[in-house]
Amino acid sequence: MNLSLIKKMIWGYVIIVLFPMLVFGTLYSRLSSSSIIQEYKSSRQTLLEESHANYKSRISQYKSYSKLFQNNQPLLQYLQGYNRTASDEIYSYLTDIKPLFSYINSSTPGMKAIVYHTRDVDVPLEDHVVFINDHTPSEDKLIEDDGKWKFSKDHAQAYYTEKLLSADYSRVVGYLRILVKSEELLSPFLLSNSDTLYFHYEDTWFSEHDNNLSLYDQDEIVSFNSLDEKDFKSGRYKNQIINFIYLDDLDIYVAAVTPISGLINASGSSTTLIILFISLLL
Repeated sequence: MNLSLIKKMIWGYVIIVLFPMLVFGTLYSRLSSSSIIQEYKSSRQTLLEESHANYKSRISQYKSYSKLFQNNQPLLQYLQGYNRTASDEIYSYLTDIKPLFSYINSSTPGMKAIVYHTRDVDVPLEDHVVFINDHTPSEDKLIEDDGKWKFSKDHAQAYYTEKLLSADYSRVVGYLRILVKSEELLSPFLLSNSDTLYFHYEDTWFSEHDNNLSLYDQDEIVSFNSLDEKDFKSGRYKNQIINFIYLDDLDIYVAAVTPISGLINASGSSTTLIILFISLLL
């Protein structure tokens, strides 16, 4: 067998077998990668929606506590000044009001309830029922927040505010504020997610690290702050998969971000090796 025949056989193998297999392998790898991405995105969205259902159940539970305060007649009487003496107020607080706060504050980790009022009383009730002053939210702020969930400035807490009405519902006698640690309120998302989570609230991003929430690092914001609703809906941003869900109670987006490279590298490498192996056998 002369040298020219061997060269022709080699070139024939390259053109007839190896090259078509590599083209086929490249196309197959791309289709496979696309399928993997879509399958992951779909399963991730399903998990986010399940977390959202758990979150809605939790937030409804927090809001339902307001009924306990609205139906606590001794508390409403105290807020309206119906107790005749200071000793009556103390007795009412110890027997009927304080147990309610103790139950609420101990029933759920990371939660605390405070009632603000405008009646200047002779007997302050510890830190549970607070007279509105320079160190508390103003009455205008409490009125503005009525029926809404908000985050504190450092995002460490979320709070819900609701007006308390007199027994005959004729006037406002106080304002209930339920405060919850942010990681507790959003734990259905934190505990079920292996990806990086970002939360967008009032033009500010904050993120999750080890099940704790913190403001998004300023250096990272530079490369991520252009993310908007269009990016959310497309589900892609700078070679990353974005799954998102909107929490209407908090007016906040939750985004789960996964680098595409982490999903397809292993699959792509194994596909290439299999194709090369088959080519060599042929």
